[in-house]
Amino acid sequence: MNDIYSRGGGGDDDNEDATALPIYASMVGPLKGVGYVEEGRLSADQMRQVERMGNRTDGKYVWNVPALERLLALNSHIVGDASVADFVRRIMDRSEPIDDPNLLCLVHAAFLDHRYFETQECRNTALLLPPDVARYLDDAIAHGPNLTSEQAWVAPQVAQPEHWPYLLGVLDDLQVQIDECRGALYART
Repeated sequence: MNDIYSRGGGGDDDNEDATALPIYASMVGPLKGVGYVEEGRLSADQMRQVERMGNRTDGKYVWNVPALERLLALNSHIVGDASVADFVRRIMDRSEPIDDPNLLCLVHAAFLDHRYFETQECRNTALLLPPDVARYLDDAIAHGPNLTSEQAWVAPQVAQPEHWPYLLGVLDDLQVQIDECRGALYART
């Protein structure tokens, strides 16, 4: 069964009790170029699962090479001839902030981070997006403003593009109700 905690598969190790991948690691690509494993570092077994899925990882970040190649090719006017490895290294290097708004928006697009994409006014930059990525970000901004990027990017994993607005709207309404319930609960204590 294929669920959000993809177990990887195939090969001689099917009988191993593989450790489930965190959602941030299992749902990278084909739209989402990069994911960040917030729970900590992936184990060696989880890193092998990521590789079997066709993605790359350093244990903390997971990236999809075809998705990033497509994004970088459209934005050579921003990144020059930077390779996927160069771009990923830039994301992982936190010693210097990213001051270039075009590059910062490119990073937000790679992560499918619709909230930061909107607050950084990335639509007003020189950034070019693949049509499906642009559609997703537009839909998430319009119909999922209360969702985190992790909550919203589940939509393209389970629904066709024509259903993204509806699904994002439902998830957004649910998040608003959750937030209201939390607010009421914490107000009582």
